[in-house]
Amino acid sequence: MTNDELLTDLKQFIEATVSQNMSHLATKDDLREMKTELKSDLQNLESKLDKRFDDLETRFNEVQNAVGESLNEVEGRVSRLESRLA
Repeated sequence: MTNDELLTDLKQFIEATVSQNMSHLATKDDLREMKTELKSDLQNLESKLDKRFDDLETRFNEVQNAVGESLNEVEGRVSRLESRLA
């Protein structure tokens, strides 16, 4: 084999290897589609998180109100007991 033939074979091998490796890379269209999907997923996640935070806020307010009512009852009882002792 001559040097030119070896060089030609080497070029073909390199081209085939590069072509094969490039076929696994994403195209611009693939990246655009992935970007669109990610935006949609992020919007869905944001919506779900907003709902959960709203639910947590509602539950927190309910607990806070219940504790406040219990505290008022206890304070009322303490006041009545203090007045009996006086």
